[in-house]
Amino acid sequence: MSIERLDFDNIDERDVEELVSLQVPEGLRIDYKRDIYGNSDADKKEILKDVSGFSNAFGGHLVIGVEEQNGVPVAIPGIPDTNPDDVILRLGNIIRDRTEPRIQGIRFRAVPFANGSHCFLLRIPRSWNPPHGVRTRKSIEFWIRNSGGKHEASVEELRTLFTLGADAFHRVHQFRDERLREIRSELVGGRKSVPKRRSVGSPYRPVGFRDVYLASGSRQSSTGPAANQPAVSSHGERGVYASLQLRRIRGRTQRRS
Repeated sequence: MSIERLDFDNIDERDVEELVSLQVPEGLRIDYKRDIYGNSDADKKEILKDVSGFSNAFGGHLVIGVEEQNGVPVAIPGIPDTNPDDVILRLGNIIRDRTEPRIQGIRFRAVPFANGSHCFLLRIPRSWNPPHGVRTRKSIEFWIRNSGGKHEASVEELRTLFTLGADAFHRVHQFRDERLREIRSELVGGRKSVPKRRSVGSPYRPVGFRDVYLASGSRQSSTGPAANQPAVSSHGERGVYASLQLRRIRGRTQRRS
């Protein structure tokens, strides 16, 4: 069972227990913590190193409340006597305030257990804007994760991360520009293939006196089947619009006189 394939919002006690029963080991994309991170500077720095290490590498999961031995989960004591909302808010604030640039898309979940405790899961996505640093009092530290755990990034690893971030930024803008060119081309081609309507009331030509004259019925014969029909019915929608225009013109003429 891979926790990465699970619907994060529906992960429950059984899913966490399977990590132990199947002995899913720690690795590149998963890490277990027995206790919740505290409020000391050391604890805050630890969660920042863990989260930024995942984000600067390939993303992954922090599972808090699971005991491990040599990287293999052996028990789920959980985190007792905690308010899940307060814990998630506190951890989220620590990560947001002390990572630079901020890591986007981290998800939190408190999984309740039958004994009243909770297991906390953090799903950290891989960042396309690396590297993310941890702000300390004196400097900014950069951490990255591999299959053996997290470590401070070397100069070569930092160079790779900076290049990756710049390349991803360039690719996004290149994709956007290409799509805009395609959309413009499609729109221009569409306008050429659609004939313009040259009728009264169309957006391509305003109503003129000739249209008003036609709609008024002045050119109709005084005899024949259409002699007693109103001009609106003989010209349909065009006649309705032109007749309204004629009334406005007549009204303006009468007011001027």
